[in-house]
Amino acid sequence: MDLENALHAEASGLCREVLRCLLNAREVAVRGDFPREGEQGAGRRGREVATLFGPVRVEGRAYYHNAAAGTGRFPFDDALGLVNGATPALAARAVEAALKEPYAAAALSFSRSYAVAMTPDVLMTYPRAVAAAADRFVRDATPPEEAGPRKAAAACACVAADGTGMPMRRRELRRVKGRGPGGRAKTREAKIGAVFEIQPAPGEPKERARVPDSTTYVATLGRKAEFADRLRGEFDRRFPVPPQVTLFLSDGAKWLRGVRRTHFPFAVEILDFYHAAEHLGPSSTSRGSPARNGNGRSESGVCGSRKARWGCSSKPPKTSPRARDRPPGRKSGKKPSATLRRTARA
Repeated sequence: MDLENALHAEASGLCREVLRCLLNAREVAVRGDFPREGEQGAGRRGREVATLFGPVRVEGRAYYHNAAAGTGRFPFDDALGLVNGATPALAARAVEAALKEPYAAAALSFSRSYAVAMTPDVLMTYPRAVAAAADRFVRDATPPEEAGPRKAAAACACVAADGTGMPMRRRELRRVKGRGPGGRAKTREAKIGAVFEIQPAPGEPKERARVPDSTTYVATLGRKAEFADRLRGEFDRRFPVPPQVTLFLSDGAKWLRGVRRTHFPFAVEILDFYHAAEHLGPSSTSRGSPARNGNGRSESGVCGSRKARWGCSSKPPKTSPRARDRPPGRKSGKKPSATLRRTARA
C-alpha cells in the first residue's frame, strides 16, 4: 500500500511538471489575446491553476482592462476554460463527487484520490460555478436572429423575493455570522425568488390572478449579490421582450429594497398586505391606538385591518381556572386588603 501511494504521488508530480511546461509554452497562441474595443493592456500576471495533479504555476498571462465598464479579462483563463481557477477536468470531477456524498465526506475522498488538498468550503463552489456557466450557456446559445418571431410583451410580470433562516448542522455554520451570543449562528439564510405572470381573473375583470404554470423559481444560500444576479437572469430569460408592467413583491426588508433598486429599477415595488399593516403599527400607536402586543405587532393595526378585510374577530383573553376562582380585585402573590377580608367573612 505504501509503495502504491508513493508511486501515485510520484506520478502526480511528473504529470504536474508536464502540465507546467505546456501551460507556460510561449510558442502557443492564445485565442482572444488582443485588446477589444475600450480595453487597454494592463501587463502580464501569474497565478496558480488548480489541476488534478496539484497546483501549477503559470506566468505571463496577459490582462486587459476596460476602465469605462470597470471590467477586465484574462484571455488565457477564458481559452483554458478555468472554473474558479481550476481546470475543467478538476471542476467536473469535483461536481461529480459533490453529487455522491455530503461536502465534508466528498472533500475527504477527493483529497485521497487526487493530489489536491480539497476542503468542503472550496468543493461547494464548483457546483455553483458550473450551474452559473450552464445558465449563461443556455441563455446565450441561440442568437436573437435565430430565435424565431419575437413574442408579444407580457401584460404584467411579477417578481417575488424573500429570505428565511434554515436550521443547519454545526459544521455547515462555520464562518457564518449570526445574531446569537458572540455572533454565533444557528441558521443560514435561504434566499428564494419567483417570477410569474398575472392576468385578469375569470369573471372578475378588476381582480388579478396568477397565470397557471407560469411560475419559475431561483434559490441560493449565497450572498445577496449572487441571488440578485440569478433572479435578474431568470427574469431576462423569461421575458426577452420587457413586460408592459413589472411588479416587485417583498416584505420591505432593506436588502430586498436594494435588490429592487439595483436589478429591477423599472419595477413597481409593492409591499404585501400583512407586512404593510405591521409597519403601520407604530404609527397607529402614536395616534392613540392600543399598544403593541407581546409579538411586537399592533393589535389594532394588524387585527383591525384583518377584521375589515377578512372578517376576523378579536377573542376575549383566556383566563386560568385559578384566576377565575380568585376573589375580585386580588392579584397573584398579594394578600387581600382588609376591606375584602371583611366582605368575605360577611
